[in-house]
Amino acid sequence: MLHHFLLLLLLPLLPLLTATASVSSQQIHQCSNSTTFCQQSEKCCQPKYSPTGWGCAVPGVPNPDHLSFPPSPVTSCCTPGPKLPPSTTLKNLLVIADSVSIGYTSTAANYVSDIALLQHGPYDISDGGAGSTAVGEICLNNFLVTQAQVPVQWDAILFNFGLHDMQTDAASKATYKRQLTNITTRLNATKAKLIYALTTPFMPAFTSGNTIVPELNQIAMDVMKPFSNIEILDLYTLVTNHCGTNYTTCDWCRVEPCSYHYNSLGETAQGLAVGKKFRQVLNEM
Repeated sequence: MLHHFLLLLLLPLLPLLTATASVSSQQIHQCSNSTTFCQQSEKCCQPKYSPTGWGCAVPGVPNPDHLSFPPSPVTSCCTPGPKLPPSTTLKNLLVIADSVSIGYTSTAANYVSDIALLQHGPYDISDGGAGSTAVGEICLNNFLVTQAQVPVQWDAILFNFGLHDMQTDAASKATYKRQLTNITTRLNATKAKLIYALTTPFMPAFTSGNTIVPELNQIAMDVMKPFSNIEILDLYTLVTNHCGTNYTTCDWCRVEPCSYHYNSLGETAQGLAVGKKFRQVLNEM
């Protein structure tokens, strides 16, 4: 009798539930038997740094793959977004940044784990991260949803671009500024609290007189100025305060002479700075 009563209550809802499921299944498709999904308008592809082996190719990409040193992901195949579904009980935080950020995100996530779920977009545990501004501009929509294409209302986002944009000519700097402005404008539209992290040093360039990283950091700060709600986290100065303004050896460096990646000491120091900044902005919200 009770089952019959419940069935009568649910019958009017079945067409709506069926239609919703149908629309959802038509909007996304699974990449092989992986946990990665793409929009129907996107083809599954195989980016170098995806832990699942799969990603999404955005249709109509106008510019060719942006190759750089340090190695960057490419515009033709976007690494998928964060691994996990959004939390329903904690704040949802996102890091969209270079390969250095892959090293510090776990420390930051642990630091805020009592109040937030912090994830990295894209889902990447090895190298590359969000790559260059060219990649960020094309792949941002994928970085902002989970790898299953679940939309997330992010409470706060830390982002950074620069390490994969170190071309020194004027045209490349202008492109960096234009693309970073595009990315920042779109992130600002999410209504999340934004934090921009200044790019960490690339000493092989700086010790030879190439100041491209400080120059890009200045361009980035100029881009951020019109957005009054964006906070700056100076990871560049965090590193140079410990290692020196011009160094080839430091106990934070993964290799010597120092390059652009850090060992556990350096990653932990940066991760704690990121975690503290997230806690600060959440407390101010």
